[in-house]
Amino acid sequence: PSRRYTKFYIFNEQNNRTNGVELDGRGVKYVPQLCVVCHGGKAPRTVAEMAESKGDIGSKFLPFDLDSFKYSANPKVLLTTVQSSKSKVQS
Repeated sequence: PSRRYTKFYIFNEQNNRTNGVELDGRGVKYVPQLCVVCHGGKAPRTVAEMAESKGDIGSKFLPFDLDSFKYSANPKVLLTTVQSSKSKVQS
């Protein structure tokens, strides 16, 4: 079996996979350069470098920092949000 590594995907509003996304009002950013800012690793500079790495650029998933989220006083809102987010991550 091949070694497992972190992969990044972006989905648009129609749930179609795309290569870039506008996040900060400063133009579209593209995978994998967009992702290594937070997840670490080394984004390849050329197609040859990407082929050589076989897609593994050394990035890592980050745990959710639950204390950084804003929470509603209504427990039904939190439960619904968590369940919705969890189902999106798992699918």
